[in-house]
Amino acid sequence: MTKAIIVRTNGEVIPLELKEEKSYETIRDIIGGTIDAVSDDKLCCYVHDEGLLIGLPVNVMVSHLFKRPLVGDAVLVGALNEEGEYDGENHD
Repeated sequence: MTKAIIVRTNGEVIPLELKEEKSYETIRDIIGGTIDAVSDDKLCCYVHDEGLLIGLPVNVMVSHLFKRPLVGDAVLVGALNEEGEYDGENHD
């Protein structure tokens, strides 16, 4: 299982454990549509791919973390492997 957190646009933060075989479906259901990944060297954030186009509310927390406007509920996971190294594009 992969540990993650849900960051809602209302500021609510919810711990989440993603089952590998259902992770895509789980994330898609949480964000409400097609998935887009935004990452830096430590975190990966999954958001609604068309969130800006359909007018989802700004997610202040993740926008601040990634220094760009991100909208809608988000799912955050770490981008580092168990040894603390960047795991490439595997989180995408």
